[in-house]
Amino acid sequence: MSKPLRGAEENPPESRGPTNHETTLAALRDDPTLHFTDAGRVLLRWLTTRPVSEDDWADLADGVPSHTATLVADLARRHAANWTRFAERLENPAAIPGDHTEKATSSAFLAASPTEPR
Repeated sequence: MSKPLRGAEENPPESRGPTNHETTLAALRDDPTLHFTDAGRVLLRWLTTRPVSEDDWADLADGVPSHTATLVADLARRHAANWTRFAERLENPAAIPGDHTEKATSSAFLAASPTEPR
């Protein structure tokens, strides 16, 4: 029998119905283990800096000049891939290559910028 992913539940979020983005962020902001640590505060800033709804990006996409569209699309895909790897590490740290036995230091976490391509 395979071991369930860390954080996995019998009722995954998808089965619980739609979750309001603001409700989720409010719950995270209220969690003292996040807002009382440097890494937690940075994570909350990353998650709240620019949440993008489909309405937001649809309007924004229409305003991107055609000569930059390929560059912007590539950057958006890289950001999405980075967030996907982040989510995968949270769900199953052993599945991502690298040393996960120690938590990242606050200074290393603070130094990383979500807006710079990696």
